[in-house]
Amino acid sequence: MKTLFQLSLVTAVRQKSVFIVLLLLIVGPFVFQQMTNYVADPSVLAPARVQATWQLAWLAGSLWLAYQAANLGGEHVRNKLGEYFLSRGEGRSSQMLALTLSVGVFGVLIALISVLMSAFVVTAGVGEGEAYSHWVVLSVQHAVLMLLVVLPVAQLAIALASRFGALVGYTGSVFLYILGFYMVLAVEKLVIAKDTFYFDLLYVVLPHFYLADLTHRFIHQQGAMTNGEFFAVFEYLAGWGILISAVSYFIFTPKKK
Repeated sequence: MKTLFQLSLVTAVRQKSVFIVLLLLIVGPFVFQQMTNYVADPSVLAPARVQATWQLAWLAGSLWLAYQAANLGGEHVRNKLGEYFLSRGEGRSSQMLALTLSVGVFGVLIALISVLMSAFVVTAGVGEGEAYSHWVVLSVQHAVLMLLVVLPVAQLAIALASRFGALVGYTGSVFLYILGFYMVLAVEKLVIAKDTFYFDLLYVVLPHFYLADLTHRFIHQQGAMTNGEFFAVFEYLAGWGILISAVSYFIFTPKKK
């Protein structure tokens, strides 16, 4: 498994897009701050930078990471690496784990950079003290919840790509994001407007990934979630993560069928 993990990691790094993404995460918040009226109102500068940081993190963690995962899963089968490692005694489970970990490294790196950027921005904006610690705790909470979403979906992209190709792997994972961030909110409006059993059922079974996006708490300076709030969302998203990982395991194939 170690050899496959290292090979997958090197393959992803050689594509060089990872360096562009990481550079954008670092530079982007200072570029997008120009879209605010921070000169007239300096108090909006820190929230604007943090908002840009996490919006870029979500774009990278969802769209780019899913692309990397789908490309990796498709190449793994197309280049017959799966068959090769099967011949060396690496089973489906270990191959799936190695591919997931190689993509997960970038997911964790995105989350870590976002937390560090948030801490830096807030230090410059509000200084040390209770407000600073509140924002840093919120950044850590945000990073944990984001990883609970993007890593299982990346695993699903790997699995779908291994069986159906990279295009299906990527579009399938993006469709799941659309369901969890936008479709579920549209269904919520339908439930409020017309409360029926079918709308209620659809609302319940759809993933509520939007719960992991805490960007609004930075914008409105609401501070960190309470332990009760955080663990309630954590348990819900972890449950979905386990379900998606289980489905991914059954879909994944190391060789062409």
